[in-house]
Amino acid sequence: MLLGACEYTFRIFTQRGLIILEPPVKTLVGKGAADRRMDHIVADPQRIPDPVLFWRPKPEPPRSSQGFLGPEVE
Repeated sequence: MLLGACEYTFRIFTQRGLIILEPPVKTLVGKGAADRRMDHIVADPQRIPDPVLFWRPKPEPPRSSQGFLGPEVE
């Protein structure tokens, strides 16, 4: 009953906007290319696919355009 009460409370808080849930992570499906590494890349709102590193952070504040925290690296 305790777990049910916790679930009910969480659902009410979510419906009222007091708790905001992250969107689910989705797996990107490859287009049938010979390189199957892209089949394991996930779509994440904070990352972008990279052909070498699999993914890298989006260049948004507080990150530089290179994806690092802090100033631009020369």
